[in-house]
Amino acid sequence: ARAGLRPVVVAPPVGGQLQGKGVLVENYPGVNGTTGPDIVFDMQKQAAEFGTIFEQDLVLSVDLRSSPMTVRTNQSLIRAHSVILATGADSRWLGVPGEWDFRGSGVSACATCDGFMYTNKAVVVIGGGDTAMEDALVLARTSSAVTVVHRGESFRATKVLADRVLGHAKITVLWNSQVVAFEGSRVKVLPNGLTVELDGEGRVVEEDLAKLRVKELKARLDAAAVDTASVVDKEDLVRLLRAALREGADEAAEEHNVLRRVRVRSGGEERVLEAGGAFVAIGHDPNTNFVKGEVDMHADGYLVTAAGSTRTSVSGVFAAGDVADRVYRQAVTSAGSGAAAALDAERWLSEHGFGAGPGGLQQVEMAAP
Repeated sequence: ARAGLRPVVVAPPVGGQLQGKGVLVENYPGVNGTTGPDIVFDMQKQAAEFGTIFEQDLVLSVDLRSSPMTVRTNQSLIRAHSVILATGADSRWLGVPGEWDFRGSGVSACATCDGFMYTNKAVVVIGGGDTAMEDALVLARTSSAVTVVHRGESFRATKVLADRVLGHAKITVLWNSQVVAFEGSRVKVLPNGLTVELDGEGRVVEEDLAKLRVKELKARLDAAAVDTASVVDKEDLVRLLRAALREGADEAAEEHNVLRRVRVRSGGEERVLEAGGAFVAIGHDPNTNFVKGEVDMHADGYLVTAAGSTRTSVSGVFAAGDVADRVYRQAVTSAGSGAAAALDAERWLSEHGFGAGPGGLQQVEMAAP
């Protein structure tokens, strides 16, 4: 838009992986204490201020061989001289009970993105390919223990990665095993930062604080900014924590799910793994079905781009983000390739006479389908 073009962004309101990331984003430069939806909102606001049009809809079909190209949605028919495909890739999920409930609250598909949140906690990785091995090794740096759950008798991963996982002291492998459920609890975040567990009816569950160790009691009181430096008696610590938990317990506050356990079936028997986080690493599916037959793509559906460029096999069509990236799959790398695609598209439009003065600006026409 800043280059004098007239871009239209077509995307459903549910957004992509960053839009669905309700927890704090910690792997994007310059972003601190902000959630994915907040980042997306700021990006949209900035783009809109320069004249970008947002069409909140799903693309039904495209014709990238016509001139101008056409993009058909549920509500409109858009004609444009160039198109950037940035439809991303969806993580594959297990489809077991609890998976949806704890996504973003313990269940993740990106160890690089979310692994740091589970420092010093036990975690589970599900999968047997290279991604699962890489996730397990990354998590082993910060987590207290890593359990890899794999449905087969051997890994599909490359030997060097599999050997590193099998030889790592902090990683345990469960062969011929499948996850059958993710389990946890609902918690309420009190104004002082402490959390209390809720039952099925939303009432606070009474906790037996006397069972906690002194170290655990002090850690929770420290989280609530309660000074315990001069307190040495455990009973006094219990009394302080009980009082801190009562503060604000009846007030309206943020609630969210917390993963506690992963239920696994191994050899016909079920077992429970205590875990703070679980990472599903069974692959991704690029959202490219709607351009099959229009643009060249690899056998796994990722778009083919020219080396050192975002250009696809169709002149005037460019690819950005996870739709063409099976390696990095990070918000910051997607943003970088999006900027590259915008520059490539602007250059292409200029070379073809669509950017030479007011009469040559890219014309985007929108009409009823």
